[in-house]
Amino acid sequence: MRLYKHCYDGMLLTSAPLPVRLEYDLTVRCIADTMTISSCGTELLSYVDTNPIMTGCVGFHSRACELRGSSLTLYAKETSIFGGNP
Repeated sequence: MRLYKHCYDGMLLTSAPLPVRLEYDLTVRCIADTMTISSCGTELLSYVDTNPIMTGCVGFHSRACELRGSSLTLYAKETSIFGGNP
C-alpha cells in the first residue's frame, strides 16, 4: 500500500506491506496533518504531513485489483456534513 500526495505531481509519502488476503476492509482517516489507514482495528499505515493541504479532494487508486466502496463518511471540522457530530 502506498500513500501519495498530489499537488500537480505525485509524491510518495510512505508505504507499508499489506497482508495477503482476498478482500480488505480498510478505514482511512485524515485528521488535520495525520493520515491513518487501518484494517479490522489494526493500524497498517500512519503518516504525519509536515506541509498538509487542508483543502481539496480525496482520491483512491488501485492497480491489478477491484476497488469497491461501501461506506463513506465525511466530516467537516467538528460537525458531520450529514448532520450530527462524528
